[in-house]
Amino acid sequence: MNRALTFAFVPLLLLAAAAGCARRAAAPRSSPAGEAIDRINLICRPVALDFDKHPGPDGIGVTLYASSLTAPKTVRIPTGTLHVLLWDGVFKPGDLAATAPFRTWTYTAAELKRLSFTSSIGICYPLALQWGDTKPSQLRVTVLARYLVPDGAVIQSPPGIISMTQ
Repeated sequence: MNRALTFAFVPLLLLAAAAGCARRAAAPRSSPAGEAIDRINLICRPVALDFDKHPGPDGIGVTLYASSLTAPKTVRIPTGTLHVLLWDGVFKPGDLAATAPFRTWTYTAAELKRLSFTSSIGICYPLALQWGDTKPSQLRVTVLARYLVPDGAVIQSPPGIISMTQ
């Protein structure tokens, strides 16, 4: 009886082992320059930063990530121009278009390439953005990233809020 049970379970064990050995099809790989960017993600440091030895904030720190629906990780920005826009105060997303930004930083794809960093989730762009002599007057600022694709499309991140108090 014991031997009969063993022979009955052998086919089941082989079937289970074969199922565990199944190979997944590899995801198609494209060159970073070939990925279409579908989204720009902006991660903001929660407070403004002090970059010099004088008291008070001098700028902000953000990290940008470009995502593609066809890539498992974040991708490089191979062409186009990226703008990081800063507004003095807190604004609703619908009000940003009607209000001129307090400060704008512009980066070409070549400049971004020099600033890029490869992390575990893909390519990222850590940016230290200083506003110079004229600092914002409000207690919080609004920031967003806008990617201008060479074909004329615009991809914009959701806005982030950064506190001016350290």
